[in-house]
Amino acid sequence: MPRCFTFKLPSLLFLTLLLLVGAWQWLPTLTINIGQRDKRFIQNTHEPEYFTEIEHWIRWTKADSRLEIPNIESFRPLILDLALLNSYPSGTPDPIITLEIAKQRLTKIIVGRQINGIRHYRLLLAPQKQFSWNLPLDLQSTTLLRSADPRPLGVMLVSISLAQTGKSPFLPPPWQMIAFLLISTTSYFALLGIGASRRTSWLLTALIAFFLAISLLFIPLDILPFTMRLAGLISLGTLYGLVVKMVVQKKEGTEWVAGDDLPLLMGFGYWLLPIYQLIMTADGARSVTPYPPTLWVFGGTLLLGTIGLGFLGLRKQLHCWPKLMLGLLALAALGQIAVMMEFTMRRSGPDFWILFKGARDWVRGGSFYNLQAIQENHFGHVFKVPPFYGMLFTPFVQQDGFLILFWHRITNIILFATTFLFFLRCFSLKLLSPIGVGLILLFNFRPATDTIAFGQIDIMLLFLLTLALIANRKGYDELAGATIALGTLFKIYPILMLFFFLAKRQWRVWVGFGAGILLWNGLAVAVVGLEMHRSYLFEVLPRIGGGTAWVENQTLNGFVSRFFASTISSTKFDQPIATALTFGGFGLAISTALCLTRQPTARFEPRYLLQFSLFVLIMILFVPVAWMHYETVTILPFVGLLLFAQTQSLRRWQAALSGLAYALLAYGNQWSFFDGTILGWLTILGLSFKFYGLLALGAVLLALLQKPAEANKLAKLA
Repeated sequence: MPRCFTFKLPSLLFLTLLLLVGAWQWLPTLTINIGQRDKRFIQNTHEPEYFTEIEHWIRWTKADSRLEIPNIESFRPLILDLALLNSYPSGTPDPIITLEIAKQRLTKIIVGRQINGIRHYRLLLAPQKQFSWNLPLDLQSTTLLRSADPRPLGVMLVSISLAQTGKSPFLPPPWQMIAFLLISTTSYFALLGIGASRRTSWLLTALIAFFLAISLLFIPLDILPFTMRLAGLISLGTLYGLVVKMVVQKKEGTEWVAGDDLPLLMGFGYWLLPIYQLIMTADGARSVTPYPPTLWVFGGTLLLGTIGLGFLGLRKQLHCWPKLMLGLLALAALGQIAVMMEFTMRRSGPDFWILFKGARDWVRGGSFYNLQAIQENHFGHVFKVPPFYGMLFTPFVQQDGFLILFWHRITNIILFATTFLFFLRCFSLKLLSPIGVGLILLFNFRPATDTIAFGQIDIMLLFLLTLALIANRKGYDELAGATIALGTLFKIYPILMLFFFLAKRQWRVWVGFGAGILLWNGLAVAVVGLEMHRSYLFEVLPRIGGGTAWVENQTLNGFVSRFFASTISSTKFDQPIATALTFGGFGLAISTALCLTRQPTARFEPRYLLQFSLFVLIMILFVPVAWMHYETVTILPFVGLLLFAQTQSLRRWQAALSGLAYALLAYGNQWSFFDGTILGWLTILGLSFKFYGLLALGAVLLALLQKPAEANKLAKLA
């Protein structure tokens, strides 16, 4: 670009409009085919069915159905094409449908039979100037009740098309122009806020605009209904960037964020996500509204914050706002923890019942393992964990299962609180300090809540990994190894932590691991016998590999698989590209981690905890399957970041990514932003929000570990 070119917002907005208007000239006729991904456009109809006579998916309409068709022109007439099928029995009156748009009646149609099946009805629509993304078309139909099918059946809907009239140039509807300009504006300022240069922000935003414009040509139905939702999300990113900018300090010509301000970014990022849930709800998403008590906590915090800032303003002490916000974020986190703990006690505990039933079957003379069920779908409700885990339930299976579930949850809560106290005591942290507030925020962690609710074991794994780290820091390497061994008897993947001790050449940990494996397995063999261990090693383990595209799987494998799977379900899905990337990514990640961990680092240094944490992250990110509650153990890397930030300030982008990673990992689960409907590639991308949190966390860890340790800046945290 010429030197005189300045990377400012007006030129970016002009480019955005140019790309949008240019793409609109070649926008194809919009055709909505009935199928599995049409729920954004069709409401109040029966579920899709595959009709073999025409080899096409159809939907039966009801008495009052509604079509939401993306508007492609506001200033000229449009041509609407409805493909309908009359499949009523012979001798039955033909269905009659009435069409209305924006409550104005268009026409009445008698859908007659046609030898070839489908009939097309074309209507000329007057220019539609609704200020929204869609044309609301109401379809009222007479219905038929059949003895073999109690549903009220209107007419078979096969497809809907909308075409422009006249010749170019075409202008996009005002709604889309405003949405695109808002996306570019908010993207630009969000990038500036987190530390990107003006040039970088301009170029990245221009790339986003170009990508959206190209997508309009090839997948317009994946873009047009979601532009305002996307603009709302990026607008929240702009607010986050503004807070990042407010806490930035300049030191030696570089922008830094002090460790005391990192919890501020974490908490602020967290509470932006329920706002996005409200934006989605306002935009038509179903079942993603925040849990009402969470909104009460948010509203109370907002009210107290407004009052507090007003008070500081009157006393001319607005410079104290970070301390006020930290206090409020701590209270909000405690309130949300209380809300979530109450929520967990009312859940059904499905994973607990799998384990309880497996142990009960063994006590009654059967087996822990239903090999046929494991073969059919080992991601379903089936016992597939090591015998040691099942052994722990055997003394209790004759008692009331609900009582045992209650105490299982109480045990998890006690372990969680004990882990919190371990961090306070063993790292000499003060609760009433910024890092203490950060620790409180970390334990407001939805994956841990789901662990308690489902009856899972991830809090135990967090406790054991923390115990192993503390034992290793104090020189009790054999104990650390035995603790890792115990973790592998609940879930196999903690065995990856041995790579860390391999890089550190701490062979006594390996000895402790071997002794622990013999001890714990010996205890399990003595209680449940050799047969269950033989069955697990030779019949269960070979059957439980592979990945899945289900939304809960937030690994690299799950992210890639969702782009290839025809349905997002909790069944085994092996895709060669996903498998290759999983193993290749793991090899690259573990090699990088080994190289970074070989750096000589004293055990008491925060860098040592970051090195340890890198393997914890790899353990979750690169296994083929890791449900969202597995991410409970990522509390450890965040503790490492908080400790590191106390000794060495983070660069602006590192602090911004750290806060963002915490928000994505700590808030919500698979149903927080997903209503069960896949609507296109934007939806598929959105399903992996916790995967992005893991990537952001990994990027920060790698950046911090790449630089050699600065001994003069490291504090001993004994």
